[in-house]
Amino acid sequence: FKTICDDQRFTNGEIVVEGDESTVFKFHKVILAAYSKPFFNLISTQPKGKSFTLSGLSKDAVSDLLSFIYYGKEDLDPVGSCQIIEHAMTQYSLHDIRET
Repeated sequence: FKTICDDQRFTNGEIVVEGDESTVFKFHKVILAAYSKPFFNLISTQPKGKSFTLSGLSKDAVSDLLSFIYYGKEDLDPVGSCQIIEHAMTQYSLHDIRET
């Protein structure tokens, strides 16, 4: 999925991280929905929606979360990874993340 993620021509959704400055991450709804049942449920509630907000995660954590999904990236940044491990395992059913 690395090539698809880096290209971003076919993205059809965005994750908004609210904070001091809002940050937007583009993504492919079908990839996140296929990877995680909670993402599937989130996207299914607004199938034509484009913008989704994830609460409880910083922009570093969302960046690491997407890197894990798209790249299977194992060298997650410590700042984001500490925050996402518990949150991702419970909220987004990404149980494989604990093995990285």
